[in-house]
Amino acid sequence: GNRKNFLLDSVWKFYYPKGKIQKTVDYQYGKKNGLVTNFDTAGKISSKENYKDDIRNGNSYVYYNSGKTHFVVPYVKGKPDGEAREFSEDSVLIGITNYKAGFIDRFEKLNRTDEKGLKQGKWKEFFDDGTVKKEISYRDNTLDGYVKEFDKKGNIVTTEKFNSGKKIENPKELRGIQFYKEYYADRTLKFEGGFIDNYPQGFHYYYNEKGISDSTLYYDEGFLLEKGKTDTLRRKFGKWTEYHVTGELRGSGNYTTGKKTGEWKYFYNAGKTEQTGKYDAAGLQEGPWKWYYENGNLMREEFYVKGKRSGELADYTEEGKVITKGEYIDDNQEGPWEYEMGNYKEKGNYSLGLRDSVWNAWYTTTGKLRYNGNWSGGMPEGKHVWYFENGKKMFEGPFTAGERNGDWKFYDDNGMLFLVITYQNDQETKFDGIKVYPTYEEAMSIFDSFKKENTTPDKNKKKEENESEN
Repeated sequence: GNRKNFLLDSVWKFYYPKGKIQKTVDYQYGKKNGLVTNFDTAGKISSKENYKDDIRNGNSYVYYNSGKTHFVVPYVKGKPDGEAREFSEDSVLIGITNYKAGFIDRFEKLNRTDEKGLKQGKWKEFFDDGTVKKEISYRDNTLDGYVKEFDKKGNIVTTEKFNSGKKIENPKELRGIQFYKEYYADRTLKFEGGFIDNYPQGFHYYYNEKGISDSTLYYDEGFLLEKGKTDTLRRKFGKWTEYHVTGELRGSGNYTTGKKTGEWKYFYNAGKTEQTGKYDAAGLQEGPWKWYYENGNLMREEFYVKGKRSGELADYTEEGKVITKGEYIDDNQEGPWEYEMGNYKEKGNYSLGLRDSVWNAWYTTTGKLRYNGNWSGGMPEGKHVWYFENGKKMFEGPFTAGERNGDWKFYDDNGMLFLVITYQNDQETKFDGIKVYPTYEEAMSIFDSFKKENTTPDKNKKKEENESEN
């Protein structure tokens, strides 16, 4: 590729040892800006990633050997954020994962078959804009559960229930909610709310004789979950109380125009404090938030600024021992962090929420080194080594841009080498010096390429064969 003022600039190409292209990277001013395209050893695109100033942003794509899309994952500031989708090789959506700042918030499997090819679990159909059109539940290729149809705005149009292929007529849980109103003698509204089979459901509103909202209760399947007041626009205001389904106090605090504000406290069923913290005028977490064990000891303490973690975080055991310690800046882990997990503890630095330094881990019982390795931009880089508790090496090997490459060596607890696995782009190529053959799909891909290259008719060769026969 090219350089500009000694910095990488333009599209750079990287190659495998045998000369085939490994990846292309779009650089500007020495940083990845644009598309990074990765290729497998057969020369096919394996993945595409978008970068801005060396940080992954936008959609990343992973492909099957056939070239069909396998995963689409959105990134924001180097972390998965948003709705990631997984597809089968015949381009059917089979999984949806919702990420929030690098953490999985929800995962859903759908449109899947078992090893016999029978439909199992939830299946969905979609409108062209991606919104759900129909949702169907299967067991062994038979309707079993709910079948729902939606309009383009996401509203449920119809719902049916099936059991082993048989439609259940008028199931209890699908009976329509009935709304009731009650009036004072002068026809001023006194109460309104919904019921399902005489069980209260949803918000129930109570009014005084002047027609002003006196109290509001929220129910789910007959259980009282919230109680407070609402304004003329039915926005929560003033003090509200939340309850566990068993009736005990769950939380309490104030609302302003429908948003939690001020100090809130949450409780375990037994009445012990579970969590405390404050919300600002915009309804965002602000200042210190604390979590507690049921025995009253502190579990976690962290700080928020306008809804984002900013400042020190600490996690504790029930006995009060610190097991996690570090700092957040603008919702990203930053600077030195340390963890203690079971029989070992580890330390290292973060930058913009990504591991970015040498990380070390030690056994808590002996204080001996358990692990050592360098991280760059959230990916392992260079040689990484793991150790037994007696100080002997367990295994070691090199990473390149987060992928295993080269020889990985494995040892017994006496320090004797017993296995070497060779990797190329995170794929095993040799096992103790013996070549590892490709998977069936990879082999067929290579075979198809070979066939195309070697089945083109060679007229001159055919002519020579005919002449020799004569």
